[in-house]
Amino acid sequence: MNVGFRKNVLFNKIFIYFVLAIVCAFCFTLFINAYYITLLQSKTHNKYVNSLSMVSTSVDISFQEILQTTSLLAFSDDVNEILFGTEPLRMDELYRVRSTTNALRIFRTTNSYIQNAYIISRNNELVIDRDGTSSIEEFFDLKYSHELYDMNFWLNLRADRYVRYLVLKPSIVTNRINSSTYNILPIVQFALNDQTFNNIFVVNMNINSIARLLDEHKLTNHSTLFICDNEGNIVCKSGDSEKMGFSDDKLQSILQTKEKNSSFTHENKKYLIIDYDTSLIGFKYHAIVPYEDFYSESIKTLLVPLLILGIGMVIVIALSFLFSKRIYTPIDSLTKLLKENYSSTSNTEDINKNDLEFINKSIYDIIADNKKLTNDLSIAIPYVCERYLLSIFNHNTTFPEQEVNEFLAAYGFTFKHDYFVVIHTTLNFPESFYEIYSKTEYDAVCQDTVLAAKEIFSKLNMTYTFSVSENQICIILNLEHEAQQDDILEVTKQFHQAIESEHSVITIQSGIGQIHEGLNGMYNSYRESLRASSHIAFMTTSVIKCYEAPTEPSINSYYTIEEENKLVNYLIKGDNVSVKELIDNVISKNIEKNISDHSLKELYLQIYNTCVRVLNMRNLCVLELLEEDYLDIYSDMAQISSNRMYKYILLLLENIIELSSNTNNKFDVANLKQYIDSNFNKEIYLDSIAAHFNMTPKYMSKLIKKTLGISFQSYLSSLRISKSKELLTNTSKSISSIAEDVGFNSRYPFIRKFKLLEGITPSEYRTLHRSTK
Repeated sequence: MNVGFRKNVLFNKIFIYFVLAIVCAFCFTLFINAYYITLLQSKTHNKYVNSLSMVSTSVDISFQEILQTTSLLAFSDDVNEILFGTEPLRMDELYRVRSTTNALRIFRTTNSYIQNAYIISRNNELVIDRDGTSSIEEFFDLKYSHELYDMNFWLNLRADRYVRYLVLKPSIVTNRINSSTYNILPIVQFALNDQTFNNIFVVNMNINSIARLLDEHKLTNHSTLFICDNEGNIVCKSGDSEKMGFSDDKLQSILQTKEKNSSFTHENKKYLIIDYDTSLIGFKYHAIVPYEDFYSESIKTLLVPLLILGIGMVIVIALSFLFSKRIYTPIDSLTKLLKENYSSTSNTEDINKNDLEFINKSIYDIIADNKKLTNDLSIAIPYVCERYLLSIFNHNTTFPEQEVNEFLAAYGFTFKHDYFVVIHTTLNFPESFYEIYSKTEYDAVCQDTVLAAKEIFSKLNMTYTFSVSENQICIILNLEHEAQQDDILEVTKQFHQAIESEHSVITIQSGIGQIHEGLNGMYNSYRESLRASSHIAFMTTSVIKCYEAPTEPSINSYYTIEEENKLVNYLIKGDNVSVKELIDNVISKNIEKNISDHSLKELYLQIYNTCVRVLNMRNLCVLELLEEDYLDIYSDMAQISSNRMYKYILLLLENIIELSSNTNNKFDVANLKQYIDSNFNKEIYLDSIAAHFNMTPKYMSKLIKKTLGISFQSYLSSLRISKSKELLTNTSKSISSIAEDVGFNSRYPFIRKFKLLEGITPSEYRTLHRSTK
């Protein structure tokens, strides 16, 4: 196989790869589009379930309002006599008919879905509606001629003993006097409050109004919504259902035979059926969505990518011919280089392979050999040198530097610079860690810490990191210059932050030795880092401590338990004078003893801990109180001057005293109540009230419960419902408008809350209180 032939093979592969990438991108776009259609179908299904649920709720609420509003008719003795009467009306009782006519006229206005309501009096053979009275024959022949139900049907209509109402099949009625036609759903009521009517009360719901409701809840252009009864008969459908292309009989057959929430095909068109059958009346709600709605939506996302891919494919095919030779040139050069340096012991078959296979095989062999060598050296040499350094660190005397240098140089382990700093780090694991995690996970955390130290401290020139024990790390920094203490401290902080963010359950303490010259200086820095670590007293938090050489024997600070308890009580009371006097006495007493600067810092730290104790009683922390003025004095104690700590302690004391003074002052409940009463119809929350009165939300919640006797949410809900009752009684605003006026986002949460607190719906409340005026 000659080189030219191999070149053509590789050239063809490069070209094919270009084209294949475009084809894969095209296929991926088609897949994404198919997935998008499926996702769109699922989202449409979920949205339609919610939409059908809203339709069902609206129809059920209207149905309930109709049934429950009927009970208001019982307040009228005249209507009561008409419904339950067993004797024919006398001439002197015709006023009852007029009163009943007025009641039916009012009843018609209580719900927009009511087309008409009337009472069929069998004994008088009369029909009483909002327009007056008519004979049964005249009413059902002229005024209300039913397509399905004639006069005999109504005269013979009887209900079982326990049936309170009956929903009949939809019917078309015609008023022959004015030639008007209505599509209605008759609801026949037979009883009220467990008492059976002797006559018939009929309420006709306007199906056209329900159809408009269905139209309002359509989600796609060509979809259709249906309502069916328990027998599968269509009760109502959206206005443009004729565009579906099949009859009601065909649709009923499909709805009765298909599976729930399935799809079907009619005249080569695919449709998705979405069902919802949770209804008080027993109706079933359906939405039929043609798949063409999904395709028309998805084509918008597919058209532009397909156009771009088509143009891109033409351009790439053209460019692949132009640049294939240029792309192949470096590959050809690399092949020749590898052949020239290929070992004479290599297999001739490898050399005669096509160029790409030959390059892959050669590079793989080189990488494998190099990786093996690197692994062998990285495992053996550093470990030997680290153990050697650790052994001389543990001696209590200095050592001959030349001998140590010769030993390390024999293994290629040399120090480039003259200055050294050693950092000793300890990982502290709480008892809960050992209860939750295994020994393997413990070792993994320790190993991760070593790796993190190697990566982070590599910013400071030469760095050597190794484990002293399972939870202790030694970090040797080989520095070029002596004055780099600030950089060392900053990188150590970054190391702590990295470990704490990765393993929040542990704390980390680091002691930093001073900068020294030479290997014996490295030994001294190591001993200093151990001393600094041993002086870290607060093991519940992560701390960095730099070694400070003692200048004179230290004198401990003096701060008694009695003084601490006094300070706690003064801070709780907000007694500024007593706090200042006590702090001045404690600090003056210690300064007179000539304590060291370090001991003075420890005194300030004890006072700081007392302040933390007071804040804990109020469920607060120093960070929440001081915010941008907060200092982490636990971690930065070595870097903060004693004067800075003193000023920080005074600032913290002043803020605690101010907090206690505000809390202890008697709160003006009238202002709080007035604020809530003035803003109840807005988006008002406990957090906003707390911010207005400069308090925490938790404290404000307790204060409201204590002063008003109920929770904030209970008081707000009661106030909103009380205001809504005034609007329901005195205005003609819609339920939705009233809900918005009193602070609810929509009518449905308002209706639920009103019924929960009052026992009836807003519509029932309005009808009841208007009728009693």
